[in-house]
Amino acid sequence: PPVLASTATKSHTLSTLLAQMFVTAHQSVEATSRSMWLTIRRRNYVTPTHYLETVRNYKALLAEKRTELLSKSNKLSGGLTKLDETRVQVADMKKVVEHKQVVVSQAKQDCEELLVQIVQDKRVADEQEKQVNAEATKIAKETDEANAIAQQVSAELEKALPALQEAEAALNVLTKKDISELKVGTPGAAAIWFNAKRIGPYITGSPSNWVSV
Repeated sequence: PPVLASTATKSHTLSTLLAQMFVTAHQSVEATSRSMWLTIRRRNYVTPTHYLETVRNYKALLAEKRTELLSKSNKLSGGLTKLDETRVQVADMKKVVEHKQVVVSQAKQDCEELLVQIVQDKRVADEQEKQVNAEATKIAKETDEANAIAQQVSAELEKALPALQEAEAALNVLTKKDISELKVGTPGAAAIWFNAKRIGPYITGSPSNWVSV
């Protein structure tokens, strides 16, 4: 496939470049060693073992860097995955927030309407309370007036009670003969009529019915 062919080509190119790099490094070391001999008369030997050790060190360093890059790549991949998951969660939360905003808006409107109703009910209750207080004041006033009248009537009754008892005692001494004389107008009838007029209202309860006595 084209992808594998491209990968193989890149790997071959990298291997060629690495080989050239090691050759250049080895030749550079040899040139430097000759220069050191000519300058300070000190030899520096570069053996195949040194060359192989350089290759091994390079391979170890390459493996270490590959492991480090793989770890960073995995972390980056995990971070990107977390970002994608977070993006999805944020989108879901945004939908939930939009729905909650609708619910909160409706609840706010309901609360405002309820508050208006509560204010209206409070006004009605305050008005009714005023009416009840006024009625209670009126009833208290009428009660005081009724109690005053009752006290006045009771006082008048206490005053009239002796006269009533006296009238009852006077009636008890009347005989049928006295009543007959009262009817025919005999002497003394005027006094009886006078007493009857006085005690009649206390017996009948009405000033106009004293004649029935």
